[in-house]
Amino acid sequence: YTMGTGARRLGARGGVDEPDEAVAGLVPRAVRALFQQAAKDAGASYELGLSYVQLYHERFQDLLNPAETVLPLHDSGDRVFVENLSEHRVASAADALSLVRAGNENRRTAATRMNAVSSRSHLILIITVRRSPGAGAGLAGADGPSLEPATV
Repeated sequence: YTMGTGARRLGARGGVDEPDEAVAGLVPRAVRALFQQAAKDAGASYELGLSYVQLYHERFQDLLNPAETVLPLHDSGDRVFVENLSEHRVASAADALSLVRAGNENRRTAATRMNAVSSRSHLILIITVRRSPGAGAGLAGADGPSLEPATV
């Protein structure tokens, strides 16, 4: 799945809404695979969170909370993070892809000589997986427990 403009054109194949798994892009396949694997793990409970950020003209913008116009980047020594970036709990692949679709609508675009709706930006999709061993099986729903991040 390219985040470029090709996937946004009407009728383009390989975007978030592609039903044919053979031509579906990386993001939809990865999201579906994460949920399938979590559902198979009978020895643990999972919670998945999704964040979506755009880097445009050296500024970070939360695509799932566009009211936050510019978010600062911080380096705490052990990790780098975008301050105030929203994280949305997702209970299914459909929920996650719905958020990606909504975030895509908030992207900035500008015309170039080669492309009328060029993004001129970079996107980062962050999927946080929290695993709680022995807490039950499968996925925590939208009202499930808050879990500690897993060490990978």
